[in-house]
Amino acid sequence: MFPGLDDVRGLDSGPTTRDDGADMDRAMAMLVATGNRHKVGEIRSILGVQYRVWSMHEVLDPPRLVEDAATFGGNAVAKATQLARYLAGKPEAFQPGRESAGLVVLADDSGLEVDALGGAPGVHSARFAHLDGGGVGNASDTENNAKLLRLLAEIPEERRTARFRCVLALVDLAWPSAGREAELGEAVLFEGVCEGWIGFEPKGTGGFGYDPLFHPAGHAASFAELGEEIKNGLSHRYRALVRMRGWLGLRSGPGIS
Repeated sequence: MFPGLDDVRGLDSGPTTRDDGADMDRAMAMLVATGNRHKVGEIRSILGVQYRVWSMHEVLDPPRLVEDAATFGGNAVAKATQLARYLAGKPEAFQPGRESAGLVVLADDSGLEVDALGGAPGVHSARFAHLDGGGVGNASDTENNAKLLRLLAEIPEERRTARFRCVLALVDLAWPSAGREAELGEAVLFEGVCEGWIGFEPKGTGGFGYDPLFHPAGHAASFAELGEEIKNGLSHRYRALVRMRGWLGLRSGPGIS
């Protein structure tokens, strides 16, 4: 099992190496609590060949994961733990994990924090525009961006500071065996932050979400203008994944420094 960390303690600085003597030369399976293939591809590129990374598409009859916590870390832990518990009780639902040296479950939650709005939209980033009107589910990118611009209409540039924040939760799962029930490790968290500011109008056609409005620190262009390669090297998820990679003691993936 992974070395234990107490819930979200150590989130700011985070562990950097593994010291439990685990044999990292054998291929492990990592199941990511998402159906987003782009996200899974990004994780694969950063972790390299020592982990076989899978998505929820590989899970038979996957569970609906509830994320109703007040923090990114709380939502990430909830999703990772729910999925790990589901597999512990139904191991046949994920055959690749049974065929690997071991299995870890990874979940993330992320969003935009705007200082002038007291940290909003935060965990409500995807459904921001629906919070007032009672809309169901996530709002469209256009609706969310329009609401953000409306709320910041009178806010000058120097007060439009913001950041994207991502928290990853990693849970180790030991499969059940003769005379032993499945065992879940304690969630270990990794955080990545990308500082920047909110522009006055959407710029660029790339990316998604708030990318046309978010200008990362040190760049005049928005995320949507910078292009995927540059954005991925600056992103909050990239930074969280690199920290997790270091904690796992992995070598860099192809093209990743």
